[in-house]
Amino acid sequence: MIFASMRLVPLSLAFAGLMLSAAPVLAQQGGIPDDERAKIETVIQDYLDKNPGVVLQALEKNQENQRVEMERQFVDKFATAKDEILKEKHPTVGPETADVTIFEFYDYNCGYCKKAFADVAKIVEEDKNVRFVFIEMPILSESSIEAARWALAIDQQGKFFEYHSALMNHGGMKDKATLEKYASQVGVDIKKATADADSRAVLETIEKNLALARSLGISGTPAFVIGNQLTPGYMGLEGMKAAIAEARKNGKTE
Repeated sequence: MIFASMRLVPLSLAFAGLMLSAAPVLAQQGGIPDDERAKIETVIQDYLDKNPGVVLQALEKNQENQRVEMERQFVDKFATAKDEILKEKHPTVGPETADVTIFEFYDYNCGYCKKAFADVAKIVEEDKNVRFVFIEMPILSESSIEAARWALAIDQQGKFFEYHSALMNHGGMKDKATLEKYASQVGVDIKKATADADSRAVLETIEKNLALARSLGISGTPAFVIGNQLTPGYMGLEGMKAAIAEARKNGKTE
């Protein structure tokens, strides 16, 4: 992990500086004479010179502890929010009796969300014991919000996944004409879809989704929650399959 080590260098220097600056503070608080303070600084510096890896190890350990703590906090938050999320009736595909439920936060204009959709579609096709819960998280543009509103409107007519697939496979931004075109292709009532997309209820759903993402510490798309584990970013088909297998090994996820 070359880049990780390079990022740690400034922290290492700061840590070393903190250790060296501790002696003057002790001198001020405890009345350590200047000559004793100089000896302490020399001992610290000599130790760091002879053991340059100790600072990196300490910082890496601290970062790992922080990562573990953040994961623990997410698990606790998600466990509290999960039942409420399911009550919100987000668009889904797959049986309610599935032994693994995957929650996906996404944006229709997110390149990695589009890339991930091929993996999602593959899982949907091959594994009939997985359920996806789709949580609109339009954060990239006004076009993202408009696409999310239409997708939620189409869901009310039972054609969400077909429409979702069309939007994920579409290149470029989505204007109203494009959104209407795909709605027509999946066979919904365009007049009703237009009215539902413009409704306050649909906008409130999106606002709740964004608030949910913030409360869980999810700041980018895509983000997948499989079991109780958060995976931010693109995870790939094999990574998704491995996470599903792990969730199954640990028991039902719902």
